[in-house]
Amino acid sequence: MVLKHKNLLIGGILSVFPILYFLNLTLNTNKHIQSYKYVSSCLDHSEYYIEVQNYTYAKNYLDSAALYIERINDPSLSALYYQLLGDYYNYKREELKAHNSYYKAIELYEKAGIKYQQSTIYNNIAFSYLQKQDTSALKKILEQMAPICSKQIDKIILYNLTAHYYNGLYKKNNKQLELLDSIILYEKKAIFTFENLSEQQKSEFNISHNYIMLTDNLIKKENYNLDTVTYYLEKAKQWANPLDTSMIVNCYWVEGEIAFKSKKLYEAKDIFEKQLTLINNWSNKGNLSIYSYIYDRLSQISESQKDYAAAMEYERKKIACLNEIHDAEKYRTITELNAKYESDKKDQKIAYQNNVKWLYLGICLLSFVSFFFIFRWMLSRKKAADSRLQIMQMEKNEIELQKQLQEEQLKKVELEKYEVLLDNHFKGLKISEMDEAMFFLQNEQQNLIIQIHEFSERVNHYEQSKQNEPGTNIKDPYFSKLVHEIYNAINKRLDTAEERHDYIEALRSVNDNFFLNLKKEYRGKDLSVINIKYCISFATGMDNHHVAECLCVEHRSVHMARHRLRKNFNIDDKMDFNLFLKQLI
Repeated sequence: MVLKHKNLLIGGILSVFPILYFLNLTLNTNKHIQSYKYVSSCLDHSEYYIEVQNYTYAKNYLDSAALYIERINDPSLSALYYQLLGDYYNYKREELKAHNSYYKAIELYEKAGIKYQQSTIYNNIAFSYLQKQDTSALKKILEQMAPICSKQIDKIILYNLTAHYYNGLYKKNNKQLELLDSIILYEKKAIFTFENLSEQQKSEFNISHNYIMLTDNLIKKENYNLDTVTYYLEKAKQWANPLDTSMIVNCYWVEGEIAFKSKKLYEAKDIFEKQLTLINNWSNKGNLSIYSYIYDRLSQISESQKDYAAAMEYERKKIACLNEIHDAEKYRTITELNAKYESDKKDQKIAYQNNVKWLYLGICLLSFVSFFFIFRWMLSRKKAADSRLQIMQMEKNEIELQKQLQEEQLKKVELEKYEVLLDNHFKGLKISEMDEAMFFLQNEQQNLIIQIHEFSERVNHYEQSKQNEPGTNIKDPYFSKLVHEIYNAINKRLDTAEERHDYIEALRSVNDNFFLNLKKEYRGKDLSVINIKYCISFATGMDNHHVAECLCVEHRSVHMARHRLRKNFNIDDKMDFNLFLKQLI
């Protein structure tokens, strides 16, 4: 009785463990879902505040997301976190941290199998190279972006960066006009791609910067059309967000350049000073290259106005901006990050290829061992079956031999009886009768030999004709039968011997490859018997009325079949359909 209560107590305790485990698993799952929702919400808020350029609030939400991002273990969500973190550091001009975050985001997007976000990240990474006019590094970024830019918006970004790449070459190569034309070409490609987007897609992309860059490059030409530049400038203002300070800064730059090129120095100076004041009051401050361009123009204008003190001050500020842009140590670290990312990708690719090779080797080895044992097993089965057949055949032969022995003994008795009768019969025959019988037998033998010779010649002729018939070289009996039916139809239904001969000669060239290629090229469902016969007839070059006679159909049916097959094979109307089918042979 005590033992029974003890067992019940132990069973009750053990039954509690699965319940506790299930409750713990449920609580952990609920916590994971709550963490996921919280991090998603934080990243949504952060992305919004980055778009409206409120970077303080954006960083607060990023810090909140950082507390839970490692627990979730979601590559796509982690990638978005590092992308937004890189955008924040980019604003703060902490390029090392920005690039480090961007490359982590790319790695996580690749792990999650997401491509469409990577083009935006590469665009932000290229920002550092654009300021420093590092065309070689920018070219690498373009090569990395090209395979993943499948969407139209991604292509606009790619065209925009390509234009910046040629802009860098233009500045390095003594401002060659053909490079300036390349810049204008790719900016127009970006604008043309944008104009073909739907209205919803247009609202997701800011094309105004492409218009303003196009105007900036047009006025770099000596003989530019002011109306064209004004048109693109108005387009840029039309698509620009009224609260987009960077766009207002760029418009000031183009207007100032137009005034500067027109020798309206006071107007140009006034515009550039407004631009500089707006940048200084702007929370984002703008990139350093804009500062260097404005200081350079103000220096040139002050020098033209003989205000050399102001010109020297602007030149000093320009040099300070350029020195900060071309900080060698910081830039070397940035380029090392890019090189490290590329080498890591190559190492991963090599490791993957090695793993695939070992996997293939293991599969081949396993297949070989399996084949060896299966072959040995089948061989042993065959030997056992052969031995059983031999034993059965021996037993059968022994029974037949016994029967033959009995029959021979009976025949021997009968023969002994008839021998006596034959002796008496032949003794009574005359010699003349025996000669006549011999002559008759010799004639019969000679006739028989002639008949055998004629029969063998007919057999050889039949076998040779069979071998020369179309379809004998086709291994598949189904297709061989179809070719043979076409051959019989040609022989029976066509009157002219010359046409029969040409079609039969062409039919002999039809082989197994023709039917294999026919199946590969066919875009519809499985080919029916009548469609295969049509294809064979067209491939041998038969005229439509001959095809109708051989297949016993109307002439109109042949035209309809040809049109339907051409459509299913996806053949252009300009191409000869018979020639296409002959090439399949």
